[in-house]
Amino acid sequence: MIRIHLPHNYLGLVAGCLCLGSLAVSCVSDDLGCIEDRPGYVEGNDIWLTFTLKGVPGVGRSASGISRADDSANHPEEEATAAENMINTDDMRLILFDNRQNVIKVLERKDLISFETTTDDKNNSRYEIKARINKAYFDFATTSTGDIKISLMLLANLSSGVTSSSNDLTDALFMKSAQWIAQQKYSFAPVWSADKEWYPDGSTNYIPMSGWAHYTIKSTDLDEATTIENAHNLTGEDSPLLMQRAMAKIRVFDNINKENADAATTITAVRIEGGNTYGAFIPDFSQSGCAEWAKGTTMVETPTIVADWFDSSLEVNARKVGSDEGGDYTDADGNTFTEAFVAYMTEASRNQNVKFIITTYSDNDNPKTKEWELFLSNIMTPVTDITRNHIYEFTVTRSMKAELNVNYTVCPWVSNTINVPTFD
Repeated sequence: MIRIHLPHNYLGLVAGCLCLGSLAVSCVSDDLGCIEDRPGYVEGNDIWLTFTLKGVPGVGRSASGISRADDSANHPEEEATAAENMINTDDMRLILFDNRQNVIKVLERKDLISFETTTDDKNNSRYEIKARINKAYFDFATTSTGDIKISLMLLANLSSGVTSSSNDLTDALFMKSAQWIAQQKYSFAPVWSADKEWYPDGSTNYIPMSGWAHYTIKSTDLDEATTIENAHNLTGEDSPLLMQRAMAKIRVFDNINKENADAATTITAVRIEGGNTYGAFIPDFSQSGCAEWAKGTTMVETPTIVADWFDSSLEVNARKVGSDEGGDYTDADGNTFTEAFVAYMTEASRNQNVKFIITTYSDNDNPKTKEWELFLSNIMTPVTDITRNHIYEFTVTRSMKAELNVNYTVCPWVSNTINVPTFD
């Protein structure tokens, strides 16, 4: 059993049983020593493996706030919304690696034998995939003890509301290493609406995700997994496959009038200017801040980007959301918000000129609209990168000198408030 879930704010996927589908073996290139041409290869000599994905919606929130706890990186955690957790089951790749973490097989949706989705009375969806793979592939993963050591990488939501290079994720990767694949920075680009917005909606737009884990299979267990009835469950409760969102979430709260009841000023719009037009599905775990990802999915603190992805003219508009989409929140000071401005963006470096443009309207004796330009590198203290699967939260107040103050919190997608000094 492969258990897939998002810890703290990894995608909450709980597992049961998948089977890796009946795959026609095909020659990748004459230079690679095709498996189908190897001595002893027998067509139809298949092994069945199984896992089930179960999407778990985010915990509901109320005006009293949500329960929070720090993760291992001392970030506060926060549950995701249901749409942020969803996987498009018709839009994924499964990559199987041998014991040296070289690609054995890339499984596409068409390779899967069957796919079933069931939904309970709380709208929790259970995804069961069934597939099979020729036993000859596992010859590459057999150790000196006779055990089979493999790694499984899942990439999801490859083209659901994004354009991507996922068509390059094919059997042409045969014998390429996992690190080499990560270094290629296979990319996606959100398809922005006419309003310059992008957000997961669970029907058209899904957040790109990836995750992987490593498993050991007894050869005797593999020998018995020759039918769907005897399919081998890859994992137990102690070795889950974790999925991680490849985008960051930006959330802005308007606390101007709560700090100064006479201000009569509200935020009417928030947009991000400057950013990377592309994001990478897989973190480059050869770089500092991502190295632990080589051992399996974990939080990363360094963005996976390419210099020429940056576009200073890119504009992303934040969408105003209510309680049903994560706008309901209570901070450490007891301030309750029923609305927030939310945007989703690809990863970015602290050295890139990403900035907020906050529009306010003052309804007083001299009504006026004003735009405030704030570079993220100036309002995020300590300065940090924008990295995948994190929420970057900003609470805007106003000082007696009529300047905007911004409180900043970062958390992996599931939060506790970090006390960060305000600044003018």
